Amino acid sequence: MRFSKNLCFRHVPTQVFLASVFLAMLAGFYSLYAATSTVPVVPSANSAVPVLPNADKYTQSQAHMSIPAIKALINKTYNTKPYENIIATALAQEEKYKNDYYVFYHGTDNVWRLPQDLYTTLYAKFNPSLFTVGVKDFIFLRFGGDYKSIDPQQFLLTELQKNGLINDHGKMGELLFAANLALFGNVGVPSECSWEYFMKSRGHTNPDRTIYEGIMNTFGLTHTYINELMSLVSMYQTKEQTLLQVFVPKNKVDEIGYLAWIKGIPAHEPTMDWVLQSVRSKRFPKTQQSIVSLTEVFKNEQEKNPIFKNLIERVKAGDFTLSNFLQAYRNNPISIKNINDVMARLIFTSAVLLNPQSGTKIFRYSTATSQQLQKYYQRLGEIINKIIVNKSYL
Repeated sequence: MRFSKNLCFRHVPTQVFLASVFLAMLAGFYSLYAATSTVPVVPSANSAVPVLPNADKYTQSQAHMSIPAIKALINKTYNTKPYENIIATALAQEEKYKNDYYVFYHGTDNVWRLPQDLYTTLYAKFNPSLFTVGVKDFIFLRFGGDYKSIDPQQFLLTELQKNGLINDHGKMGELLFAANLALFGNVGVPSECSWEYFMKSRGHTNPDRTIYEGIMNTFGLTHTYINELMSLVSMYQTKEQTLLQVFVPKNKVDEIGYLAWIKGIPAHEPTMDWVLQSVRSKRFPKTQQSIVSLTEVFKNEQEKNPIFKNLIERVKAGDFTLSNFLQAYRNNPISIKNINDVMARLIFTSAVLLNPQSGTKIFRYSTATSQQLQKYYQRLGEIINKIIVNKSYL
């Protein structure tokens, strides 16, 4: 979704405001499918990459796909031809924002578009000073709640000492945003690859009526039209799901993120090796069971366990800081062991990921047609108009 550069919401009548918002959304959608044929889907490992003074050599996806084995695995795993426009546009966006931002990818079910659009539009309506001329390309990925700033290093120390390892499933998933570092990050591992989540639904938690009731309550609005709102999802459904591309300013990424592996545990090589070796030796059938077992060991033994002790030491030393790792990732990817396995977790805070003025940019990619989305946004605008007129919630 894209808010127009010249759009100001202060003192604008409701219908004019909403019309402007939805036209801006559509303009943003159309821009995602602009011709970008000059961007290669899988860049050649031997192609020259121009380097500006003090600029990174590659974008993150270029770096990832510069590894021949990874490029081969992408081609083996996916038929990317039907999605060339989406891929080219995503890569072009990385190039555009390369100097000032780090990028992260996340796949999500299509049904989340509606509450994202609803909350973002209502927030802009009731907080016009926060959606000023300079705010572009921002949508809310969480709705309401108290998301205080948390230092990632302190977060890790607290959670590890309390629970043994991180588990971003369940309640923790509301706080942590699971993200790949490249468009095809974790290719070959379906449960961890954002592109896999784009290709098909993984059956994760989807918004129910209580989500919409919470949004309405946040803004003091009626529940009368919630069923009508929820019916709009069918207007933009496609076989594929939605791919999120999140750009975080370089100077803010360490405020909210850390280098991660499965379930959000820190990408600590001894821990990863123990989990994988226990599966290879058939001690456990899958990595999930191995992680659960190790979590209990760490929780009970704490720093008496040499692996856990080393993990805590590496957290304190800043080994899981994203900026340092991503600088190496972009400039010397061949030197990074397990480059296809590492991920990030971003912590939702009101200061960055949930702040329209933080500089964060969020783009959505979908195979829904422009006609589908145009009809959807028109109908959503009509319903929101009715909600605003009948403001008090029931």
